[in-house]
Amino acid sequence: PIKRHVLVKGAASPDDPDLGAYWIERERRKIDNDPLPPRLMGLARAQRGLCSHCGASLFNGEALQRHHLLPKGEGGSHKRSNLRLLHLYCHQQIHAPTLARRPSDAKASCLSRVRGNPQARF
Repeated sequence: PIKRHVLVKGAASPDDPDLGAYWIERERRKIDNDPLPPRLMGLARAQRGLCSHCGASLFNGEALQRHHLLPKGEGGSHKRSNLRLLHLYCHQQIHAPTLARRPSDAKASCLSRVRGNPQARF
C-alpha cells in the first residue's frame, strides 16, 4: 500500500523551535523505513540518523559506510562502540590526508555532492 505523508507548509523550517518535535519524528521515520541491514540500522539509530562527520541526515541518498574509530590494524574491533556510520564521501575525507577534515567543510562538500555539483559551496 502507498504510504502518504503530510506536506510541511512552505514557511516551515527545521530551525523553527515550534516544529522541533515534528522534524525529530520525521527523521525517526526515515530510520525506521530505510532498508538497511540490522547492524547498520542499529548504528543509524544510535547516531539519531545523522552522519557523525558532517551532521547531515544519513538518509539523503548518499552511499553509507562503516568507519572504525580505532582501526582494526591497531587493535580496533567490530563492536558498536568502535563503529560510526558515515556518508561515503565523509568517510573518504577522514581517510584522505589531503582533503579537509573540518566538519564545516565536510557538510558543504557532502551537500554539494548530493546535488551533483562538487564545486558548489552552501
